[in-house]
Amino acid sequence: MKNDRAETTDFKPRGLRILEAVLFCLILALLVLRATFTEGPGAVSAGLPSTINDTVYTLCISAGLFFSFLLWLIFAVCSRRFTYRRTGIEIPLLLLIAAAVLAGCFASDKRTAVIASLTLLGPVFMILLLVQLLNSVKKIVILLICIAALGIVNAWQSAEQFFITNNILISRYETDPATILTPLGIQPGSLNQMMLEHRLYSKDVRGFFTTSNSAGSFAILACSSALALLLIAFKNRRDKTSHRPSILFPTFAFILVVLLLLIVRSKGAFVAFAAGLLVFGALIRFGTFFSTHKKAVLLVLLLLALAGALTVTAYGLKHDRLPGGNSMLVRWQYWTASAKMVADHPFTGVGPGNFATYYTQYKTPAAAETVSDPHCFVLSILAQYGPLGLLGFVALFFIPLAKTKTRSQLAADHTSGTSIALFCFAVATVLMLVIRPLLIPSGTAHTLNEKLYVIFTSYAAPTLSFVLGCWLFSPALYASRNTQYEFRNTNILTAALFAAIIALLIHNLIDFAIFEPAVFTTVCAALAALLALNTAQRPGATLAVKIPRSVRLLVIAGAVVAANACLTYAVLPVAKSTAKISQARDALATGQFELAHCFFDAASKDDTLSSKPLRLNGQFYLNEFALAETEPGKAQMLLDAEQYLFLAIDRNPADYRNFRLLSRMYLLRAQQSRRRGVSGQDILNKALYCASTAVELYPGSAALHFTLAQIAEQTGQTDSALEHYQQTVRIENAFRRQFALMYPDHKPFRRLAPNKYDLAEQKIKALSKSPTP
Repeated sequence: MKNDRAETTDFKPRGLRILEAVLFCLILALLVLRATFTEGPGAVSAGLPSTINDTVYTLCISAGLFFSFLLWLIFAVCSRRFTYRRTGIEIPLLLLIAAAVLAGCFASDKRTAVIASLTLLGPVFMILLLVQLLNSVKKIVILLICIAALGIVNAWQSAEQFFITNNILISRYETDPATILTPLGIQPGSLNQMMLEHRLYSKDVRGFFTTSNSAGSFAILACSSALALLLIAFKNRRDKTSHRPSILFPTFAFILVVLLLLIVRSKGAFVAFAAGLLVFGALIRFGTFFSTHKKAVLLVLLLLALAGALTVTAYGLKHDRLPGGNSMLVRWQYWTASAKMVADHPFTGVGPGNFATYYTQYKTPAAAETVSDPHCFVLSILAQYGPLGLLGFVALFFIPLAKTKTRSQLAADHTSGTSIALFCFAVATVLMLVIRPLLIPSGTAHTLNEKLYVIFTSYAAPTLSFVLGCWLFSPALYASRNTQYEFRNTNILTAALFAAIIALLIHNLIDFAIFEPAVFTTVCAALAALLALNTAQRPGATLAVKIPRSVRLLVIAGAVVAANACLTYAVLPVAKSTAKISQARDALATGQFELAHCFFDAASKDDTLSSKPLRLNGQFYLNEFALAETEPGKAQMLLDAEQYLFLAIDRNPADYRNFRLLSRMYLLRAQQSRRRGVSGQDILNKALYCASTAVELYPGSAALHFTLAQIAEQTGQTDSALEHYQQTVRIENAFRRQFALMYPDHKPFRRLAPNKYDLAEQKIKALSKSPTP
């Protein structure tokens, strides 16, 4: 391969330039779609009807970002000269890929590991592509206009939730609680009902995100983008060489975006944004000093962060909580459990996306919630991807920050960029109008007024908000003929992006919002813009080489293999299995039980890595057992349930739910044996083993300890039964003490059914007096 660095490395064939323009529009459109639909694989999106599974949607968007990079790579290597801008994140990306593969091999739930890996890596590949595409200031401005406009869209959605939707939900709940509880699978009088009421009456505002903190993290990026666009319009206002844009519209738009930060009421996001403003001001005011002493400044910031972490840890170890309210109390419990998880899996982690599966083994018994993330990005990556993954993830952010120059080398761009901006925004708008109705159907609306309301709030208003935001920020696209203004604009962009990324990282030291797909994709876009501002025209930053035919064929073959692997092992199995599970549930709703079992079985064959369809099938056999009329039919149902639950355990041995269901199945079989006059002791021993395993996987569950104690008592192991009855009471009492501490004005609440708690106390008294056999 001959290295042929041309004097002009921006030369590209016309076909490749057209493809890059199309890919740029596509990425913006995917970003818009991702930020206007609640994506939360594994999370409950209360009150959000959907015909498409969140996980399938997430995989499609992430795969789209990955395929876009592969498509560009194929066309780029086939051109006469392959031109590539080095980003510096190639090594961190390789580290993340290696960590994902290594940790995924040791993961209990390998399907979740594949999903989480693609969700993380797709936006990172997007960074590589965007750095190649963002070859002018105007394109970066277009990207920031898109992000800021999405801030206005989420501001509208948040305001609608705050003033209308939340009040409607409260009214529906107070009129008929079952209409809210039943679709969510929440039992009346349970802890989940209390938590739901707490969220309802606190009027949680989250925009298109799963939590208000996630909306707050996105607001940090949107507000930073809006601030940069406003300052650019203001700077260009002083240019007397041509028509000067008005700053009235960008000012109004900036106020709307800031409204998002205020209305979501995320204290952590607000504090982090304030810290980001300080960083932004310092970079604008002392940019030359920063460029000269960049390494020293970053080292000081790193040492301050380390000192802060050590101080917080020391406080937590002393007081068994973090300073602050209830949210900081439970975060310390998340962190201590995560530290134990890391200690048990120090090299590989538990696997991408497997935190929730393993968290039950380390959860503090008094804690009310079982979470899927420790609410700290450092602990989250370390626990799931291991130290190799943490190194790659930190380097992914540190390298663009370390390369930042407050005096950007990106060439001045005297074109307005209006044409490409209109094309990009038009494509994104059309996709919003076409795809969003497929994601959010209006099936719950019956009357004409209800349908019109749904059409306006779910489809028309978000699209109009996006178009309005793009128009209001359009003065930032003003083409100045004065070079000094163009270089000032790039400095503003650099400072704003740098500050936004710092603020986001600060916020996510105590939250998980960075891993919400829309937030992570947006921050990756910001990283790409920051890299583009600081890599163009730097000596050695751009590589231009002639690639031999044999190498081209290898690259094309590799790209095709990678795309095929993504489809074969990630997207298609999940899509097929999800469709079959949906069909099975529809069949259950109409009483077609045999057909439902067939769909569950087909789903397990479509996705050979997932244990979910197997567990659901086994669980339904147990539920169907109570409806069966003949004893032979009941016996066969239990045998079928056993078969499917064993298969589920093979695919995910760390999930306590499979063992809990299996112990229930053996108890039912033991009851059948006793009715036939057989002792069934061997079956009870199997139930005891499964219940013991479930307790090992979830030692903080009072309900599991209670079940194990009952089985142990039936098998004559009174000492073991006494121990687990006592543990049942201890866990429940610890929970009630923490509940009283967190909610002193709320009536006492029991997580365990009152009859079970009372029976456990009675058993403790009775077994304590009984002689040991």
